Amino acid sequence: MYDRDYEYIMAIAQTGTLSRAAVSLGISQPALTRFLQKEEQTINTKLFQKTSGRLTLTYAGECYINYIKKILSIQKDMMNSLQAISRVEKGRIRIGVPSIRRPYTIFSVIPEFIKAHPSIDITLHENRSSMLEQMLEDLELDVIAVNTFRKKDSLQYRKVADEEFVLAVPAGSPLIAASEDVEGCKYPSIRPEQLNHQTFIFLSQQHRIRQFTDKLLAAHHIEYKTAMHARTLESALEAVSVNMGITFTPEVPLTQLRNSENIRYLSILTDDTHYEFNLVYRKGAYIDPSLEDFSRIFTENYQKVMPAAQNLYINTKWKIVPLQLHTHCREHRELVYMEHTSGPRCLDLYLPEHLNRPAPVILNVSGGGWYFGHRNTVHIGSIADVGLLHGFAFASMACVSSRLEKYPFQIREVKTAIRYLRSHAEEFGLDPDHIILWSPSSGAHLSLMAALTDGNPYFDDTSMGCDSVSAAVQAVVATYPPTELGVSEQQFLDTGITSPYPVSGINCTESILLGCTAEKDPALYREASPLYHITKSAPPLYLQHGRLDNIVPYIQSESFAEVYRRVVGPEKIVFESLEDAGHSDPRFKSPEACERICRFLENVLEL
Repeated sequence: MYDRDYEYIMAIAQTGTLSRAAVSLGISQPALTRFLQKEEQTINTKLFQKTSGRLTLTYAGECYINYIKKILSIQKDMMNSLQAISRVEKGRIRIGVPSIRRPYTIFSVIPEFIKAHPSIDITLHENRSSMLEQMLEDLELDVIAVNTFRKKDSLQYRKVADEEFVLAVPAGSPLIAASEDVEGCKYPSIRPEQLNHQTFIFLSQQHRIRQFTDKLLAAHHIEYKTAMHARTLESALEAVSVNMGITFTPEVPLTQLRNSENIRYLSILTDDTHYEFNLVYRKGAYIDPSLEDFSRIFTENYQKVMPAAQNLYINTKWKIVPLQLHTHCREHRELVYMEHTSGPRCLDLYLPEHLNRPAPVILNVSGGGWYFGHRNTVHIGSIADVGLLHGFAFASMACVSSRLEKYPFQIREVKTAIRYLRSHAEEFGLDPDHIILWSPSSGAHLSLMAALTDGNPYFDDTSMGCDSVSAAVQAVVATYPPTELGVSEQQFLDTGITSPYPVSGINCTESILLGCTAEKDPALYREASPLYHITKSAPPLYLQHGRLDNIVPYIQSESFAEVYRRVVGPEKIVFESLEDAGHSDPRFKSPEACERICRFLENVLEL
């Protein structure tokens, strides 16, 4: 038989009719009929049978097709071997990875490979490991990168690393404090029985990690709660990052995930948690020089990325670095300002050690793209230290994630926290007439919205708590705030700056907060933008932004400041611009910057 004959049989099997197969092959139906009759006479058996008007394979036909695939595979390997030299100059590599490995492959491996082999076309497929193995066997892929638990005789394996199944937990999980350092374990470890009564995020039964999870929980008779079922591991890890629960995961580099700083890994002290992470090829397949080089780059990059990721999360960021003050003060931690289905919402309050008058209050709303954040981190230390030295009380909070609640919930939550501080002013020695919001990024957006919508019942829900007092604030300090939603993409294009994160579409943080894209509901985006809520009665504002910001366009603050000066008055705003600063530049919260801001507050509030 010739290759064309193989195509005839494959076409009939795929289309189910002679007429459709003939059209796809570009020959007449009578010619195809004669070919099939002759072939069946030659082998003396039927390859197809008619079922409900379609031609389906007989058992002999299935065997026939399987051998055709093997023959084609041998032919392909032969041609690859003969053309290896030319294929180094021009060719194609079809790669398969589970979706959780995609960021590492795209950002670390493929760019380096393309730089070395610009004429080689790369095709990247994402799927479950079992599906990728099948695609490799069916000649649809050249190499896959998967976790391996049972090796197949039809495939050959090249180990990239030894990994383990780990438990992914939120950064503030009590399991972290309960963990212990165990020799031989990469991460702080817990025993299986410590999982009792924990809340889990599960993947579907097709995932190997789910099968591992079910086996472990059953073997140790673990009682658990279910928060949700996720289709992908990325979704499960995102749910972990917003404190919805815990999940088991392969040991992938967390630094490649967008909201990774709110996730920590724990080792589990039990058997069968270790496996090989392999590059896999068809057994006997010719690995040409370009594919060999891809495998080298993949392995070398992984061996650089993974230890760095482990060190980052074991050492410097294993626990969220807590707020460490250098100024003596009185602390009140975890003050509950409202209840929520995800748990009590708390703020921390720090008071000057010696109060000779009620203390004006600075309330910090955590940044984090509206979907993660923490009220107690080292990043707000200078603000709190300098503020306390100037006689301000300092409070910090983080709003409910946009994964759990949509706009305008978070604005209402900020106002509830303000009312809590005002209603408890006498108890803590606070000045209820001088409350200031001082926040970065998305927290600055919420702070501006809370300040600029005072008296608007749509943005306030007094049923959330402390309904007898006002939610007004007397000043705002906003650092690189989003002030006009839905326009970042065009603004970055206009300035030639590229953002590392999506700035449009359903996956950008604004769309997640608002529950839709800007194209679908532009009026909602306008309503959620501080730029369109500026009135004459707006409070004094200290605004900070860097021209090189690639998260929130600098022009947003520039435009906002211009409108603020015109509507509110030039004496009510200071706009501090740094020419060479990006997002989260430490100079914005340096002790020197905090001193300038505190003096501004003392002046405009006449303290």
